[in-house]
Amino acid sequence: MRVFKSLYAGVVILVLTSLSMFAASFWTGDALAPAINTVQFVLVLLSLVMAFYLFLKLDKSSLGRPIWGLVSIALLIDIVAVFCELINGYARSWRISQETVFLIYLFVWLVLIVIPAALYMLFKRSGFEFKKEAYYSVIPPLAVVTVVAVVVVLVPLLRSDLDIGTKISNFVATLVGLAVLYFVLFVVVTIGEGQLGRPWLFLSFCVASIVIQTIVTTNVIIVLGYMRVLEPGNFFLHLGYGFLLVAEAYQYRILRGL
Repeated sequence: MRVFKSLYAGVVILVLTSLSMFAASFWTGDALAPAINTVQFVLVLLSLVMAFYLFLKLDKSSLGRPIWGLVSIALLIDIVAVFCELINGYARSWRISQETVFLIYLFVWLVLIVIPAALYMLFKRSGFEFKKEAYYSVIPPLAVVTVVAVVVVLVPLLRSDLDIGTKISNFVATLVGLAVLYFVLFVVVTIGEGQLGRPWLFLSFCVASIVIQTIVTTNVIIVLGYMRVLEPGNFFLHLGYGFLLVAEAYQYRILRGL
């Protein structure tokens, strides 16, 4: 119980700290870049450690074990990109190019694209079927979000003069993010409320936050032609990592029977 409460408190402190620094960065410029990127590195590192722990401790027949395994692989790649951003943050410049960082993130999304397929197979194997309520409650709002993403992000992205690496990374990130969000929300509605549903609920919040960050960042790059070290949309990325840690904390709580 102490680990659960400590992790939850740490997440709240880190996310609120990053929010304060992102807000202050409108006046301070990139002066807070080292601190903000350090917070991001800590969030990812904690997420990776907890995801790998859950993968090792969960029963092999558990629905969540393969998912936390995939998340661990994605975070292992992600921490490389985050470390590159940490270097850029302390340098207050793009010592490691945006293109290189985006390409690393692209591999993260390629790992995550397996999650919808894995979820579907695990559900079938466990005897689950998505409820009709899931289709009625998930598809209409996300259909609107998908149309907006296509019109606001994907079409302008394809027409932009950005380098091919940035185009591919943001295009894949948007599509994969929406696909994962659909499937995780189907799981949330099917499993329902209560302790068993909470890890999936916060995973959906995590993915939604990262989709928003991708959309905001893509538009910043298209309009301005560059991305500051403290690009405002990145707060949603920190928020997403925070939700991921909360999801892991609830999975830990279920594992320990707390």
